[in-house]
Amino acid sequence: MESNLLEIIETLELFTEQANRLYNSKFVTWARTVDKIQIIMTADEKGAEVAVNWPEEDEINAFLLPFRFLIQDNERCSWNNISKLYEELEITPSYKESFLNSRKNLNEYLDSKIVEFALHGKHYTHREVLDTFVYGYYAHSNKEKRKLFDEWKKNLFGFKNLEFFFINTIVDISELTYRISETVNKPVINELKSSLQQEIV
Repeated sequence: MESNLLEIIETLELFTEQANRLYNSKFVTWARTVDKIQIIMTADEKGAEVAVNWPEEDEINAFLLPFRFLIQDNERCSWNNISKLYEELEITPSYKESFLNSRKNLNEYLDSKIVEFALHGKHYTHREVLDTFVYGYYAHSNKEKRKLFDEWKKNLFGFKNLEFFFINTIVDISELTYRISETVNKPVINELKSSLQQEIV
């Protein structure tokens, strides 16, 4: 039991470590300090141009390296795997309820359609946009998502709008992860450590 509890504590600490790393990253710090993330489109006889005020691709790519720990199920500190731990843990009920409700709200947010924008008449969900950018471009791991990403890029204004929602989505997930880490996960770690000490005594 002691070794198992130590492993659980280590996994929860890894979740908090990633939450802090993302929240304090240059990318999320930038998102918290700008007035708003903007897309500005101009058009004249020479053609159309789209100007944006978000970080360069290299900064986004660097941010996604730790971010993928939260969304990939092969990582023990992903939201999904941490939620499975919380379902089994014998902890203060309010902590368990709060974490699992946060995960439920996160999934509902990701599965909700982006009603503010449609490309070729289709309203994509936050999850579809997130997965297409992450696995169709930045991670290059899914052929179908890469194909969809390339289709999106053919429409400059449409693509930039979807990139806008992608950036907002990863910032939202990072901020939610940090909040739940501070208000729930850290107290649970302390609670488990206290239980572990009692077992040792």
